Formats: sequence, structure tokens, C-alpha cells
Amino acid sequence: YQAHLFDPEIHEKDKTLSELIRAVAVAGFAAGNIMLLSVSVWSGAEGPTRDLFHWLSGLIAIPALAFAGGIYFRSAANALRHGRMNMDVPIAVGVSLAYAMSLYETINHGEHAYFDASVSLLFFLLIGRTLDHVMRERARTAVNGLSRLAARGAVVLRDDGIREYVPVAELAPGMR
Repeated sequence: YQAHLFDPEIHEKDKTLSELIRAVAVAGFAAGNIMLLSVSVWSGAEGPTRDLFHWLSGLIAIPALAFAGGIYFRSAANALRHGRMNMDVPIAVGVSLAYAMSLYETINHGEHAYFDASVSLLFFLLIGRTLDHVMRERARTAVNGLSRLAARGAVVLRDDGIREYVPVAELAPGMR
């Protein structure tokens, strides 16, 4: 086997993975805190207390949707700009509508708000996207490693009995 030197360009930090992990952290933090407020509402908080918890949930959800949801919003906008659809379009629409409906309910002192659903959905979808990215990167790394092990040439026996190394590009059918 040939030795391969460390190449910093090949092994540079995965920026997509870093972005996904930060997005998962933000969405998880927001989802956890919004769930704590939602449990209080589900446990019987009414009137001004319920409204306060809904407003706090809405305020916590804004940065989570902007930062963590930005991955889906950018992808959806890019797809729509090119006249295509992808899975991020319905996700972006659903999360946005859940937030908008919850905000409407909160403004009108409604009993139900779904800030927890929109942020939790983002959190779990981001976990899946992160795991998918990691698995694809591992597969890509394995394929690159295997391609490095591929033969670069072969020893060919010429007609005069001499063995000669020939690169793969120069090999032809019938060579021995």
C-alpha cells in the first residue's frame, strides 16, 4: 500500500455539519423551553398567565425559526426560485403557518398556540438531517478510501519476456 500524507484541504472542518449541529442546539434549546411553558398552559394556566406563556413561547420561537429554520427556508426559496419543489418547501410552509396561526391565537387571547409544535418539528427534522449528513459523509469517505486502494497500473509481460509496469490508462485488451 502506498502511504498518503495528510492533506489539510481534504480534511478541513465540515462547515455543513457545524451549521447543522448549531441549528439542532438552538432548536432543541428553544423546543425544551417552549415545552416547559406549554406544560404550564396544559396544566390549567388561564387568562393573563396563559397569554404571558404564549407570548414568551412566541418570543423564544422567533430566533429558533430564524436560525434553525433558516436551513429549510433557504433551501425552499432556492427550489422555488428555480421552479422546483423539494421536501423543504412543505416543511418551511408548515412551520411558518404553525407559527403564524399561533401568533394569531396569541394576539386574540386564544386558548391554543402551537409554538411548541413548530419548533419541535424543526428540532426533530434537523436531527434527521444531521444524521443523514453524517452517514453520507462517512460513505463518501469510505469510497474515497477505497479508490485510493485501487490499482494504478499493472505489470505486463511483453512478447520478449520482459516484465514492464504499465499505468491503467495505457492498458489495452490482450496484454498479458
